Amino acid sequence: MATKLKEPELGELWPKVLGHGPKLAFNDGQISIRLSSHENHYTVGQEEGQAALFVTYTTQITADSRDALTMAGRQVIGWMLLDSTGQLLARLASDDEVVYERSKIEAFAQLAGVKIKDWGEVPVSRIDKLLAPTDGKGVTRQRISRREWIIAIAVAGGILFSWPFASQITFDSERQRALVIFLLGVGGFLFAGIGLALGRFAAKLSPLPLYVVCGVSAAGFAVASFYVQLANLTVWKLTPNQTGASLLGLAAELVAVVLWSQIQRGGIEADKQRSRLDLR
Repeated sequence: MATKLKEPELGELWPKVLGHGPKLAFNDGQISIRLSSHENHYTVGQEEGQAALFVTYTTQITADSRDALTMAGRQVIGWMLLDSTGQLLARLASDDEVVYERSKIEAFAQLAGVKIKDWGEVPVSRIDKLLAPTDGKGVTRQRISRREWIIAIAVAGGILFSWPFASQITFDSERQRALVIFLLGVGGFLFAGIGLALGRFAAKLSPLPLYVVCGVSAAGFAVASFYVQLANLTVWKLTPNQTGASLLGLAAELVAVVLWSQIQRGGIEADKQRSRLDLR
C-alpha cells in the first residue's frame, strides 16, 4: 500500500513544490521558516526585527544583479518577510515560477496576523539593495538554486561523454596535455549548452511523452553503462570504462533536459498568469 504524503496542517504554509522554497509555520506568536535543516524564528509584532509584513513583487533580472548568473533576462516573482521598519527578515522566493499559492499565503498571513503588500513591478536594484545588509542572515529560497544544480548535472554529463574521446589524443609535453584538459572542459560545456537548449525547446512539448521518452532513454543508457563495464565490452578505441562513462554522460544529459524543461515550462505558465492579471 502506497504511503500518503503528509499534508500541511493548520498554521503551515508550504511551497507548491517541496524544495522550491522554505516551509513556514505559525505557533505561539512566532513564524518559523525552515529550509532543509536550517530554521529561523521571528516573533510577530510591530517592533524592529519582528515579523510584520509579507511582500510580493515582480522584477526583471539584469546582467548586474546578484541573481544574474542563473536568472539574467528573466522576470521573477518574489516573496519576502519584512519587519515594520521595512527591513528584510527573510527572502522566501525569487523564481520565474509561482512558488506559493496566493490564496494559501493570504490565509496563513491572516492566521498569523501579518499583512500582505504587493509592490508590483519593481527594479531589481531595489531588491538587491534590500538584500545586501542581510547577506548570510535569514533564510533564502535555496543556498544552491535548482537551476545551478541542473547546470552542474548538464556540465558533468558533458564531461563524462567527452572525456573518453578527448583521452584518445596523445601528447608529448605538458603543454599538449593542458590542451587536452582544455578540450575536455570545452566539450563538457558544449554538450551542457546543447542539453539546456533542448530543454528550452522541450518546454513547448507535451510533458508526459517527454518524461516517458527521456526517462526510459536515460534509464537505458544508465543500465547500458554498467552492462558494458561488467561484460568488458569495447567500442572503437574506447575501453569498457570509457564507453560506460560516455553512456552515463548521455543519461545525465537527458535528465538535465527534462529538469530544465520543467523550469522553462514554469516560466511560461508564470508569464501567462501575469498576463491574465494585467488584463484585469
